[in-house]
Amino acid sequence: MSDVENKLVELVNSINTLAESVNAIQSTISHFSEQLSNFEKQIGGFNLNELSVKVDNLKAKIDSFYLVSDKLANISLENLQYLTDIPSIRNVLGLLETKIEELTVNLDKKLVEVSKQEVPQKVERKPIPSEPAPATTLSSSEVLSSNFEISEPAPQKETSIEYTSPGITEEPDISTASADAQVAMDAIKNKFKHISQMISPQSISSSVLKFLEELRDEVETSVGMSPMLYEINSWLKKIDKLKVDAPLHPDLHKELAEKLVDWQERVLSAIKRKYE
Repeated sequence: MSDVENKLVELVNSINTLAESVNAIQSTISHFSEQLSNFEKQIGGFNLNELSVKVDNLKAKIDSFYLVSDKLANISLENLQYLTDIPSIRNVLGLLETKIEELTVNLDKKLVEVSKQEVPQKVERKPIPSEPAPATTLSSSEVLSSNFEISEPAPQKETSIEYTSPGITEEPDISTASADAQVAMDAIKNKFKHISQMISPQSISSSVLKFLEELRDEVETSVGMSPMLYEINSWLKKIDKLKVDAPLHPDLHKELAEKLVDWQERVLSAIKRKYE
């Protein structure tokens, strides 16, 4: 075969491979869409990191197809009709890429809804009543009289027993946390404070990426798996799309600053629950 014929065969095979791959991606997106639509009902059975990886893998496949099609478009063969198939394939890939972005936005919204469930609930602390002295016997009416009004209170015997009403509800206080919890909370506060001071609208994207990567690792070490990790990863991808030496846009910096405050509050709450 001549060089032109060899290139023609190579091109036809590559286009067929692209078409098959596009079909495979469409099937994958269809399956992923079905999973995402049932996210609310099956949230307990999903691994949030696995969902994030699936989205990243789909995007990686799309990027690889663009690279292949670009190489094919650079093959200089005159009057080659198969090259006309490349634009149509790229259009399909563009639609698939848009679909993936929609899925990503939908997933982000679901995760925000789930993360709201992380707000710590009030803890009911029930103090243990002091044990009565062996020689002293209290009647039920005597015990109740220290907490409730009754129409005919029974006479009380003098006793040194102290009784604390049960069912006292109070908010968890940082002062009651263990020493380990306090150390962990101080560390995460310092990390957030440092990052907030270092990031400004003039910060270049490469520096912001570095700070957010450090924050992600710190959060994972402090509280383990959490929807916050997915949110931080989403921000890493958003910043990564900027040019390496490009500064943050003021609106983007404002949004990130608000997220840092939100993440800090949620991490501190998660640490307190972890050590209770």
